[in-house]
Amino acid sequence: MIILDPIPETCSPELRAHADRVLRRYRLPGLGLGKVGMDGGMQIAVAGLRARGNPEPISLTDRWHIGSITKSMTALVLARLVARGLTRFDAPLGDLAALRLHPDLARQSLRALLAHRAGLAANPARAACFGPDPCDSDQPEGPLRDRVLAPWLLKPLRPGRFRYSNLGYMLAGHIAEQLGGAPWKQLMRNELAGPLGLDSLGFGPPPAPNPMGHGSILSCLLTRRGYGPRWGAPIEPDAAFADLSPAFGPAGLVHLSLADLLRYGAAIAVLAKSEDGIVPAEIFRDLISSRDYAGGWVIEAKGLRHNGSNGLWVADLRIDRARNEATAMVTNSGSLGAFLAAGAANLRRTPARS
Repeated sequence: MIILDPIPETCSPELRAHADRVLRRYRLPGLGLGKVGMDGGMQIAVAGLRARGNPEPISLTDRWHIGSITKSMTALVLARLVARGLTRFDAPLGDLAALRLHPDLARQSLRALLAHRAGLAANPARAACFGPDPCDSDQPEGPLRDRVLAPWLLKPLRPGRFRYSNLGYMLAGHIAEQLGGAPWKQLMRNELAGPLGLDSLGFGPPPAPNPMGHGSILSCLLTRRGYGPRWGAPIEPDAAFADLSPAFGPAGLVHLSLADLLRYGAAIAVLAKSEDGIVPAEIFRDLISSRDYAGGWVIEAKGLRHNGSNGLWVADLRIDRARNEATAMVTNSGSLGAFLAAGAANLRRTPARS
C-alpha cells in the first residue's frame, strides 16, 4: 500500500504555473491539477474562480464533480463484493438483478456489463437525463433509478459490441445493492470512502461554497430546448439543472476534493502494479481483463484512464503503470476547452515532489 504524505497546504509552484497557463489558454473559470507517486508524495495546485462573475478563488480543499470516473468506483465496490464471495464476474445478470431483463440481457455476464458489452443503450430518453426539480442528492436514488431503467432492460440488445452505456452502470448500481444489502450510496461510503479515507466524497453537485459548474453545449443538448443551464453561466448547486438526474448515480454523480481524487488514484495505482490493495490484485486483474475498456477504465498499454462530465464539469484521472503514479485534472466547466485542457495538462513534465 502507498503511505501518503499529508495533503499539501499550499500549491506546488510548478503545478500552479502550469495551471495558470492551461486556465488562460482554454478560458476556464477554475482548474485543479494534481499528481501522486508511489513514494506517497502528492502535488496539487488550483487556479481561477469558483464561479464566473464571483471573486471567490478556488481553494485546495474545494470539491469537484467527477462525472463518469464514478463508474470505476461502482465497479470497485462490486469487486469488493466479488472478493467477499458474494458473486463472480462471469455470473449471468439474470442471477443478480431483481428487475425483469430481456432474455438476451439475462444471459450476459457482470464482466460484460462493466465492460460496456452487454448490449444496453447508452442513455435513457433525454427527458429523463435531468430531473425537473431540485432534489436531495443524499437520499437513496434506487427507486427512481430502477423506474428509469426498467423499460430499457426489456428492449432488444446488441451484445458483444462495445457500446458506452450509462444505463449499464445504473444497472451495475442496482446489482451492487442486491448483493451488498444496502443502497448504492451507503455501499460507496462503506466499501470505498471509508477504507480509502475519502472524507470529502459526496453525491450530486458540490454544495456551496464549493465551485459551481458552468453550462456548455453538452448540457444544453441534454436538456429540453428553452430550459436548463445557459452556455457558460454558473449553476447554483440547488438549481434544477445543477446535475443529471439522481437515477444516474452509479454511472456518474460523485463529487470529492482533488486530494481525495488523487488518494483514489493512488489506490488504483497499487492494484495496477499487481499488488494487493483495497481488493486482492487477482480480483482487480479479473475486473480489468476485457480488452480496451473494463471495470470503468479505458485500458491502454501505458496504464488506465477515464474522464467524466455531466455537461457542467470535466474531470480526468490517469494511472501510469510505468511511472507508478496517478495524475488528475478537474475543472468547473463542461466546455470543449475543458476536455482539451485534460489533454494539455501533461503533468509528467513536472517534478515528482514539490
